[in-house]
Amino acid sequence: MRIIESSIGIDASPDVVWASIVDFEAYQEWNPFVVKGSGSAVVGTTLDFMFQLPGDKATRVRPTVRIAEPGRHLRWEGITVSRVILSGQHEFILEPAGTGTKLVQREYFRGLAVPFIDKTIKWAEQGFHDMNRALKQRAEKAAGVPQGE
Repeated sequence: MRIIESSIGIDASPDVVWASIVDFEAYQEWNPFVVKGSGSAVVGTTLDFMFQLPGDKATRVRPTVRIAEPGRHLRWEGITVSRVILSGQHEFILEPAGTGTKLVQREYFRGLAVPFIDKTIKWAEQGFHDMNRALKQRAEKAAGVPQGE
């Protein structure tokens, strides 16, 4: 198993951050590596995303929501062929931090294929950092925090 993680402080409440995270249809407007998204943050439902590595073709992923605690925790699981071969659980954890939010984004990669996808895992880790910065900007704008300061 491999785990990657990225965290960031956001000057917006967990509810405001949550609203940006679960607005999957809007991901293409701000998310640096999700070119299309849809679905609902409801346990048991299937989400639909198109991810794109720089210089590569888009890849469709259809994960299932496993945890959806508004303003606190969202986790989904994607399975490639079978859990034995490759699966990933992606989560967002939102923790109150003063008047803002500490966001932790994490992915658990499991399966026999993990040692062979090192390039993808490294790209995903960089993508998490980029996504967190973009999410911070979007949520702070929604919360009325002055931009560019």
